Amino acid sequence: MHSNSIQIHNAYRTLRSQRRKNIAKFLFTPFLELSEHEELLLLNAIELGFKLENYKVVIAQCIRLIRLSLEGLSYFHTYYQTTLLTYITVAYLGLFRMLLISAARGLHVTVEFNGWFYAFLFFVLLHSYYLGLPLQGYAITVLPVFLWILPRFYNIRDPYLNRQFEFNLETFLYVGGVLMLVCTFFHRWMLSILLVCIAFRHFMNFWDRTLDNAYWNDNPYHDMRYALSLMVLAVFPILPIVGTHETNKYLLIIAGFSCLVYSTYSTSIYP
Repeated sequence: MHSNSIQIHNAYRTLRSQRRKNIAKFLFTPFLELSEHEELLLLNAIELGFKLENYKVVIAQCIRLIRLSLEGLSYFHTYYQTTLLTYITVAYLGLFRMLLISAARGLHVTVEFNGWFYAFLFFVLLHSYYLGLPLQGYAITVLPVFLWILPRFYNIRDPYLNRQFEFNLETFLYVGGVLMLVCTFFHRWMLSILLVCIAFRHFMNFWDRTLDNAYWNDNPYHDMRYALSLMVLAVFPILPIVGTHETNKYLLIIAGFSCLVYSTYSTSIYP
């Protein structure tokens, strides 16, 4: 136990020294739960336990040292994770925003490199250098291209300034929908929420009689049928999984068959 704790602790100290050496002092954030003062206290307590032949204390302190050293190793192995994820998240949010505006307005985006481009590029590279990022991290830091060239997107920036609230709301809903879609891989019931939200939109379209388009006039009940189908489909993710425990398999079979019959009937009557 003591040998393992010393070995893991030495690995932690080595990795901490490497990070401290590569990162500027004003940007380095140590692992506070196992600081140099804390590890000195633990090592002294282990040594004192050996002298007093109190092996229960030695084992307890060794277990604590192993736990903190493993947490510290995980902390320093993922030290750059927050920075890199921030770059990636900001980059894709900005790119989505530009794509949504350009697609909604039918605009052609032109790129012009100016002083903003080189100033932000210099800042990102300088920050990466002082943070001690590995070489592959520099490829990720150049992702937020939109921050360099957005001031030159006059044809995109002006429409955005005229409808900031609507566009921010749309961006929030799109991003929230994507996040919920990812969460459905881990929580099946969230898929039901997404389906209900989509169905609610079609219910609103059905009651909004002011919409004037050819498709609405030709298919006045299309949105209502589609919304009802989504509501029926939203029931399935919240039902118990077949095979895990006692379930009503006949209910699933009847619901699936009813949905199939309803879809076929609606398609044949309202093509």
